Amino acid sequence: MTGLRKFGAVVLLVVGLTVYALLVMRFAIDWLPEHWALQGLFYAVAGIVWIFPARRVMRWMM
Repeated sequence: MTGLRKFGAVVLLVVGLTVYALLVMRFAIDWLPEHWALQGLFYAVAGIVWIFPARRVMRWMM
C-alpha cells in the first residue's frame, strides 16, 4: 500500500505543481503591472506558497 501511496503522491505533486505554475504565470501575465519590484515580490510569494500543500502531501505519503 505504501508503494501505491508514494506513487500517487508523486503524481499529485508533479501534476499539481505544474498546474499551479501555469496558473501563477497566467495570473502574472494578465494582472500584474510591468513593475520589476511587484513582479519580484509576487513570484517570491508564489514560490513559497506551494510548499504548504506539498508538505501535507509529503506527510500523507510517509
